[in-house]
Amino acid sequence: MMLLGNNLFESFKEDVTESVIPMSVNADTFPRQFIDKEGKIVRQAGKLIMKVPSAAYNRLQFGKLFEICHNSVNLSD
Repeated sequence: MMLLGNNLFESFKEDVTESVIPMSVNADTFPRQFIDKEGKIVRQAGKLIMKVPSAAYNRLQFGKLFEICHNSVNLSD
């Protein structure tokens, strides 16, 4: 399972976040930059929402990352 998880992590890093986060980032640093410090996941009106400060949203280019993830899902349909 660790091997599968690591391969998925590396693929996500290469395919989605290469323009935002350097490829040299390891598995410990990556989630900290996205979730631990920059965002907060909350449940509101029955939906999961990730709240992110505007400075972090701009620095990590979440709009661009969301678009890349959304387009790659549509390509597989």
